[in-house]
Amino acid sequence: MARALSDIIAVIRGTRATKPELADLDGPLSASDYAVWEESIGYSQWLFENKVDALKAEIQTIVDSNVFGTDEWWHEKILEFQYDPANPQVIEEIAFVARYAVIDVTLRIITRASVRTINVDNRRQVSVKVAKLSGSALGPLNDAELAAFTDYTLKLRGTGISMEIVSLFPDRLKLVADVYYSGLYGADLVRTNVIAAIEAYCLYISQTKLDGQVKLLNLVDFVQAVPGVSDFVINAAYGRDQATAVGSATLFNRIYPTAAGYIIPEDTAGSTLADTLNMIANV
Repeated sequence: MARALSDIIAVIRGTRATKPELADLDGPLSASDYAVWEESIGYSQWLFENKVDALKAEIQTIVDSNVFGTDEWWHEKILEFQYDPANPQVIEEIAFVARYAVIDVTLRIITRASVRTINVDNRRQVSVKVAKLSGSALGPLNDAELAAFTDYTLKLRGTGISMEIVSLFPDRLKLVADVYYSGLYGADLVRTNVIAAIEAYCLYISQTKLDGQVKLLNLVDFVQAVPGVSDFVINAAYGRDQATAVGSATLFNRIYPTAAGYIIPEDTAGSTLADTLNMIANV
């Protein structure tokens, strides 16, 4: 902690008084000269100690707010990635932290990210899956964006951290389910709200859960919170990556790990939620 200026000057004067070789220099003029030097050096030392305190406080704030290497930390840093093809966004080390010299949120192109730490051959590997918004639809980064993002992560990684980066079109989720609803609500209204709840869940797993996995137990909770829904029974659940035909989708009964890290409801004609949700009124 920085000392008071008066304390520093007192130490300097006390030290001078212990130096017999300086005693012969005492006198009106010499004393005045000493005072100038003591106060000048004292002020410089006081300023230095305060600068050190400020730097310590900044470093502690960084340490307290950033637990390096956790999935949550990586998720935050991934969404902070900036890209401008005409103006390279260079990472610099500022106050012992690798970051952009200029923060420009308008250059942040990644809007979806999932992060999972996995074990590969007894080594820790960070699995990262990202996507951007293109118009109103989600999609993968292009080659130039992906190359820039990969370089960005290299600047942030510690020694020995391996990373797998994937950027694909969204997976698709097909649900064949029975929706039991109260007769006080119309079937069309409940269906619309159930579809919205499933879409909200798909958004949730890529923005909040970070792991990009569909968990039917959690999805059911989203649907059962819809007004008018008394029960929601999933008869079959299918997941597929964008390159797989709907007829070859993977049937699962509990958890589906997405290939892209995020997912949208099936959009193939005849297999959409509007086609596969069976509305049953309570009687």
